[in-house]
Amino acid sequence: MSTIDLPAAFAYRAQTLAGDAVTGTIDAASVDDANRRLRLLQLRVLEMNPVLMPPHTRPLRGSDFLAFNTQLSHLITAGLPIEQGLRLIAQDMRSNRLSQTVLQIARELESGRSLPEAFEKHSTEFPPLYSELVHAGVRTGNLPAMLLNLGRHLELVTRLRAALWKAVSYPLMVFLSLLTVLVFLGLFVFPELSETFKSFRTDLPEITQLAIAGSDFLRSTWPILLTLAIALLFGVPLLWRMFSGRTRQWIVEIFALPLPIIGPALWRNLLARWCDALKLGVDAGLDLPAAITLAGQAVASPGLAKDGALLVEALQAGRPLDESVKTRLIPPTLNAVITLAASNN
Repeated sequence: MSTIDLPAAFAYRAQTLAGDAVTGTIDAASVDDANRRLRLLQLRVLEMNPVLMPPHTRPLRGSDFLAFNTQLSHLITAGLPIEQGLRLIAQDMRSNRLSQTVLQIARELESGRSLPEAFEKHSTEFPPLYSELVHAGVRTGNLPAMLLNLGRHLELVTRLRAALWKAVSYPLMVFLSLLTVLVFLGLFVFPELSETFKSFRTDLPEITQLAIAGSDFLRSTWPILLTLAIALLFGVPLLWRMFSGRTRQWIVEIFALPLPIIGPALWRNLLARWCDALKLGVDAGLDLPAAITLAGQAVASPGLAKDGALLVEALQAGRPLDESVKTRLIPPTLNAVITLAASNN
């Protein structure tokens, strides 16, 4: 059954009490509701048309958001009005739903909202903290540079995630290959060897006895183990989707960071993303405590957010970021670098 798009907003043309023309859009449940709200604003409605919006809008992510952000920064640098630039970007987007999202932002600007307010209203349709960064860029008058820096930051995050996956995938494939070999030996090879060893009528080494015992256990319980493996294969991803992003990150930091090989790679990945997000906030014109808070939220790491809170507390108290600030994930050398950079500025 096909779905019908319902009007989520109404485009209007009206006049003020002084006779000035006003155009824009307004969110309302019906035409009567829209007229009532405009009358409360002391506007005389001349024309009202429903704006059809999709029932669900997929958030801008990955390459789609990178393309959007880069185009927006170039158009603003060229001096094109933001509303017109957003409409041009919407025409080039491959997905109709994504283009509708960008068009709605343009309508918000035409109705009198500021750019940060428009992005804040649609915060669920953009990456986290995008509206805060846009607000910082507008406040400092450096929005194009901020958008370009954000695009570079997202490209760096993509490369870091790819590097992390490469670091994790190799030991994971080695482990799975070893597990496959052990299962094959336990089911088909060790049972034959066990019969041969019994004919020797001699005491076997402990390691050989352990291997034979493991083989006997595997042969007697393999249906149960196979069922558990299938349940984990399909159940864990479903359970993982039930958790929020912050809860997922907390689970990863609790169980993955202490692991050899994987843990150090993950820690360096998180720290590199945090440092780059901190630089992005500072370049956007935020003060150091606000940039540290923003970096912790951008990385969505509970551990780094807690360490950042300790750094902010020390900065606000006028204390140096030295060994007295006991951070868990942020190394003392990085605290010293932040202190030095802050003092030089």
